[in-house]
Amino acid sequence: PIIGIIDQCVLNERWLGIVGKGTTLNGKPVTKLAGCSELKESMMYATTPHMFHPGEESDKFEQMCNSVKRPLYGADCYAYAILASGFGADIVVEADLGLYDYCALVPVVEGAGGVMT
Repeated sequence: PIIGIIDQCVLNERWLGIVGKGTTLNGKPVTKLAGCSELKESMMYATTPHMFHPGEESDKFEQMCNSVKRPLYGADCYAYAILASGFGADIVVEADLGLYDYCALVPVVEGAGGVMT
């Protein structure tokens, strides 16, 4: 994807990410992700812990939960927006996403200096 938009209309917030041009929030450049230097200080978001299949997926997710300062749930795409802006999300961990779930998020996060894998 080359353009992505996350629109949180109830809060009048719109992130726009364009490959090669970076990310903006309401027209103002998002200069960099805040991020933590240590995993144990990170705030981690996931839509729900139930999206991780029993076995290896849920075991690894549980390891992540035990490694971060606080796991948080339920923000959906907004977690990626606050990650891009450095508003309190340091990591977003998800499973079972389709292309339609994350394609628009990639230019927003990467344009702010983040990485999507």
